[in-house]
Amino acid sequence: MLPEKSCSWCFAETASNQVCSACGYGLNGKQQYPAQQLPPGTLLNDQYQIGMVLGQGSFGITYLCYDLKNDQKVAIKEYFPFDYACRNELDVVPLCDSCQDAVISGLEFFFDEVKVLMEFNSYPRIVKIIDYLFMHQTVYFVMEYISGMSLKERLEQEGGRLDFPEIWRILEPVMGTLDEIHRGHLLHRDIAPDNLILDDAGQAKLVDFGSARLALSTGVVGSSLTLKPGYAPLEQYRNFERQGPWTDIYQMGAVFYRALTGRIPLDSLERTAVDTLQSPAQLGISLPETADRAIMKALAMRTEDRFQTFAEMIAAFEIQNGEENMENEKLTNEDSKAEATTTEVTETPVQSVQPEKPSKLESMSWIELVIIGIVLTFVLYFMLRG
Repeated sequence: MLPEKSCSWCFAETASNQVCSACGYGLNGKQQYPAQQLPPGTLLNDQYQIGMVLGQGSFGITYLCYDLKNDQKVAIKEYFPFDYACRNELDVVPLCDSCQDAVISGLEFFFDEVKVLMEFNSYPRIVKIIDYLFMHQTVYFVMEYISGMSLKERLEQEGGRLDFPEIWRILEPVMGTLDEIHRGHLLHRDIAPDNLILDDAGQAKLVDFGSARLALSTGVVGSSLTLKPGYAPLEQYRNFERQGPWTDIYQMGAVFYRALTGRIPLDSLERTAVDTLQSPAQLGISLPETADRAIMKALAMRTEDRFQTFAEMIAAFEIQNGEENMENEKLTNEDSKAEATTTEVTETPVQSVQPEKPSKLESMSWIELVIIGIVLTFVLYFMLRG
């Protein structure tokens, strides 16, 4: 149960009766909000109390909510295709008869995506799905609420960019998780700094799966097709069937590029005419050479020129670290051997070498040898005559 003095928008306890000290909104729940959004205080399933809006896209609204049963904050996403539906009191209804099929097919897809995501609840780099509801002629899914900021907000806080070690620390675990997700035949299709939420420990979690796929699916294509310029590869503009792991890989390359350089990459449509995209190293950013090459390979225009899996992409980044470690180990071993050799020579006691005593033959002079030779010759001569 919520405390008596709690904000109806962010659910923070406050001593003020007028303005919440946490979010700055009033406590009476009468603030202005768009007609499409559920009013603060609305109860879903007699358990989840609607609060402030956390985000809004072409196909859904995400609310901060309070789970009255479990006494905790949660995030709830409501399926709401803005170009095809409107609000009739609390219900989500098609704008017109011709929109009905698109709304229904989108809802089915939205729910299928939730069921698939729930299979990955054990993965720490993906927001966990807690529950789902069918109400008000639409579907809601309940997610863990992550108290933190998006990577986009972190970049703004840090002056626009991060250094390579920090962005690698944030994104490498996410890439590993995406590699596992791709094996489950699920794509994200909307990887961008605003969909990477950093928790209080600075660990990133991916949110908002499926929105771009929903926009591109059959029957739900129109003005709702909202792709992020600079992050969307060419196949998202032209060919839905050509999308695959390489699509997410392009977007991850764009996130690396944005975080390192402070610039969003040139949009893929612009690059088809003249591709003037410079690598981070060419822009003066300090990073390993192989990391620079990996980012640009991920951002290749042709799908076949990119990495085909995140495992390949991670390995390409780690080549530099491996080579450096091997080289350092080699140098360390060589230094150790040289040091050992020096120590051995230095510490070995010098022993006096006694010259060997010459043999009796070596001690004779040459005159003595000549006389002996003459005598032996005469002896042999007389022996042979006798």
